[in-house]
Amino acid sequence: MKFIALFPSLALLPIASACGVLVHNLVVLRASYIFSLPASHSSHTLISRILTNPSHAPTLQAGAFFPDWGYNCLPSTSTPSESAHWPPFLLAATDYITATFGPLNAPRSDAEQQHLETLLAFIFAAASHQVADATWHAIRLPTGLMAALAAVDFGGDYSKAHLAQDFGGDFLHAARMGRLPADANSWVSNSWNVPIDDVIKIYERMETKVNSLVLRHCMTRGLAALRSELVLGEELLPVYADRAPMLLDEIDGYYLGGMREMAARTVECWGTLAGWVVDGRNASDPWQICDVFQAIAARGGAGEDDEEWQQLRQLRSGSTVLDNPEHVHAIDKLSTRILTDLESIQISTSDFGIETYTLPPQKFGFTHNNDDDLPTGNPTYISAHIPYSHMGSSLAIGNFYFDSTPGDVDNPLALAVGSPFTSDTSDAPHTGDVLVIPWDMLSSSSLTTFNTLTTLTPNPHRTDPRFSTALTPLRLPHLPQLLAISSPGPITYDTSTPPNPPFSDLAPAGRVEVFIPHHTYPSPIVTLTATGADLGGIGGRQFGVSLSSGVVDDVTNMIGEWLIIGSPRSDGLRACFPSGHHSAASAREGKEVLRLGLGEVTVVKFTVSDDDDGNQSITTKSWDIKFPSEARQIECEAAQAGGGYERFGFSTAVIAGLIAISAPGEDAVFLYRFDASGGGGGEGGFNLAATLTPPAKSKSFSHALASTTLTNGAHIIALAAPNEEVDGTPQVGVVRVYRLLSPTANSAEVEFQLLATLYPDPHSRQRYTKFGRSLAFDSTGKERLIIGSGFAFRERGAVWMWDVDAAEKGGEREMEVEVMWVGKEEGGRFGEGVGVGGNGVVVSVPGMGAGKGVLEREFGGVAIFGVAGSEREEEVVEEL
Repeated sequence: MKFIALFPSLALLPIASACGVLVHNLVVLRASYIFSLPASHSSHTLISRILTNPSHAPTLQAGAFFPDWGYNCLPSTSTPSESAHWPPFLLAATDYITATFGPLNAPRSDAEQQHLETLLAFIFAAASHQVADATWHAIRLPTGLMAALAAVDFGGDYSKAHLAQDFGGDFLHAARMGRLPADANSWVSNSWNVPIDDVIKIYERMETKVNSLVLRHCMTRGLAALRSELVLGEELLPVYADRAPMLLDEIDGYYLGGMREMAARTVECWGTLAGWVVDGRNASDPWQICDVFQAIAARGGAGEDDEEWQQLRQLRSGSTVLDNPEHVHAIDKLSTRILTDLESIQISTSDFGIETYTLPPQKFGFTHNNDDDLPTGNPTYISAHIPYSHMGSSLAIGNFYFDSTPGDVDNPLALAVGSPFTSDTSDAPHTGDVLVIPWDMLSSSSLTTFNTLTTLTPNPHRTDPRFSTALTPLRLPHLPQLLAISSPGPITYDTSTPPNPPFSDLAPAGRVEVFIPHHTYPSPIVTLTATGADLGGIGGRQFGVSLSSGVVDDVTNMIGEWLIIGSPRSDGLRACFPSGHHSAASAREGKEVLRLGLGEVTVVKFTVSDDDDGNQSITTKSWDIKFPSEARQIECEAAQAGGGYERFGFSTAVIAGLIAISAPGEDAVFLYRFDASGGGGGEGGFNLAATLTPPAKSKSFSHALASTTLTNGAHIIALAAPNEEVDGTPQVGVVRVYRLLSPTANSAEVEFQLLATLYPDPHSRQRYTKFGRSLAFDSTGKERLIIGSGFAFRERGAVWMWDVDAAEKGGEREMEVEVMWVGKEEGGRFGEGVGVGGNGVVVSVPGMGAGKGVLEREFGGVAIFGVAGSEREEEVVEEL
C-alpha cells in the first residue's frame, strides 16, 4: 500500500521537520538497559521485560517518535502533538490501560497480552520522549543543552540552536552508526507498530479529537525520516556541526540535556510510571511523576498563554530555519529522500487496531573490518565490560595503591580508572565507580588477579551523581598518597520547597571525596560537599567537573599539595559597563551582569596533625576563586542579550606554585598566586598574576591544560584549543606550549613565552580531529607531551607524541606532530584521556564496545602501552 497517495499535497509541506527521531530512539535504547537492572520495586521488572524484548523494538521506535507526530504535518495537528509531550497524557494513558485491561497480572489470551504489551511499550517510549525533550530543549531550565548551545555557538539565538541541535544531533548519530559494523545497527527495525485505536481513545480521555488517517499519515513520516537520516547522516552532518562545535563536544555527556543524562532521567520517570500502571499508585497530579516535571511545573508548566511557551511551540513546529544555503540544501535533500521512502511503506492492521508500517529491509554500516594501515600498536585493553559505563572517562596515576603497613607512605604506583556512568541498579542511574589497579599488574602475563582489585563505590544518591567524573592523586604530609574523586551530580528538585531564588544555594551541587584506596578504608577520609542551584535554578552547580592538585603555598619546602576543584557549570556575576560608557565605568560603578555557566574554582588546603595518642586528624581550609574582574570588560546590555558560558575552571593545573585556571568560553587562562598575608582575617588569598590568551581568536582555547618541570628546571605549560580551525578545516585543533620566564611563582613579575604551536600532521588534520582534548606530560625523563583526541579519525581516536627538546633547542616555532597511535575500534573514542606513569602510557577508550549488541555496548576501557609485557603480538582484552 502506498500511503502517500492519501495526501497529494504532501510535497508542499516541510516534511524534514521530523528530525530528533534518532536521538529519542537512542535514549530509549540506553534507558531500557538501565531500567532492566535490579530495582527495589517489582514493577520495574515487569515493565523492563517488555522494554528489552526484541519483538517490541518496532513499537518502542514508533513510541519514541510519537509525541512529535503532528508538528509540521498538517495545519490541525500541532496542538494534539504538543499535548502528547506532557505528563497529563501519561495519566490519561494510565487510566485507559487500567480501565481497558484491568490488573496487569489478570489472565488473558496470548493475543490480548501481546496487545497490552504493545501499548505499554509504546507509552513508555513516548514517556521517554517527554523526559528527554524537557532537558534537551531546556524547557524552563535555563542552562539546558539547547540554551547553552545557543549562547556558546549562536550568539544567544535559540531558534538557530534548536535546528542545529535537532538536525545535527540526529545526523551525528546517523553518521556514527554508519561507521559501525552492520550487525551493530540490527536493532533498527524496518517496521513500526502503532496502536492507533488505543492512542485515539487516550486522546478522547483528554477531550481531544484525532483522526486515524491523519495520525497514520503523520506517523509514517517519522519512520521515513529515520530511514532517510541513517542514509544521509555522514553527508549532511557538516552543515550543522561546522557551526556548532559544542554539539559534538557535549551531546553525550552534558549534565542537563546530554544523551546520557536524558537516559538517566528517563529511568527515574519510568519508575513512577511503572508504579502507576502496575501497582496502581496515586497519580492524581501527573506533574509529580519525577523531578524534571516537578521543576517545570513549579516554574510555569505548560502555559499556553506564556510568551516563552509560544516561542517553544513555534520552534517545535519548525517554523524557523538557519539562514544559510547549506541548511536549505540539506532540507531539500532529506525531504526528497523521505518522499522516496514514503512511497515504499506498506501498511497492515491487526484485529486490535495496531497498525504496522513497513519499509523494505536495508542494512546500515560497514560489513567489513577496518583494514587500513594506520598505526594502532599492540596494547593490552582492560575493561570491566559493564554496558554503558564508559570506563576510562577519567584517569589518575599515582602511588596510592595502599597495601603497606599503616604509616608507610612509600606505596606502589597504581592506575585509577573512572566509570562515572556505571549503574548497579535502576533505582540510581549513573552511580559511577572507580577501579584501582597496581601498576605491576599491568605487566602480568595472566592478569588473573584482577578480580581482587579495589573498587570504590559510594552510597547511591538520586539520579546521575556520576562518581569518578574527575580523579586526581593528592599527597599530604605523613600519609600515603591519596586519591580525590568527584561526583558533580545530582541536580534535583525538592517539592517541599518553592523554586530556589538565584544564588540561594540550598540544593545539593556535588561532592569530592578523598580516599586511601584500600579495602581497609572503604569510606573516604575527607568529604567536601557543595550546595547550589536546584533543577531549573540559577547558582552554583556541578562541583568537581575538574580536579587537579599541586604545591601552591611553598614550592621550596613541598609541605603538601592543595586540591583544586573546578565548577565550570556554575552561574555567576561578571563585571560589565553600561552602554555608551568606557569600560572603566564598571570598576567605578560596580556594575555586574548574570552569566550562566560563568564558572568558579575552589582551592582546598589540608592540615594533618597528630594528637597525644598518635592519632591523625585532617582539617581543611578553602578559598573560592571567582571569574576575575580584571578580565576583558563587556557591555551590560549586550551581555544580557546573549553569551555566557565562560566555563572558568573547566581545566586546572599548577605550574611553579601558580594555579592555572582555564576559561574556554573566554579564550583565556588565568594564573593565580597565593598571598599568605592577603585575604580577610589574615588567612591568605589568591591574586591574579598573569593571563594567557591566544594570538588570535580561538575556539575553546584552554579546553585542556598540562604542566611540568623539565630536568633543566624550566617550567612549561601546554594549552589545547581542540575546536580551532586550521587551514580552513573546522575543528582540527591546536596546542600551544608556553615557558614560564619568571624564576619562581614568588617573582614580582610573571611572564610567559610561547615556546611552540603544535598542529596534527597533515594525514590526521581532518574535520573534527579536535587535537588536544587530552594532554599529559611524560615526566619519567623522556620529556615529551602526550596529546589525545577521541574524535580523530571519525571517532576512532588518536594519540600524538611531541618531543619537548625539539622546541627547547630553538625559539618559538610552529610544528606538526606525527600521530603515534590510532584507535582500533570505530566509535571507541581512543585518546579521550591520556596518562603517563612508570614506563608506560595509558590511553582511555571510553567508547569501547560501540559496535556491540544493544545490551552490551559502550562499556569502555583503557589501553596500556609501553609497560613491560603489556604490548602483545595479538590484541588482548582483559575482562575484570
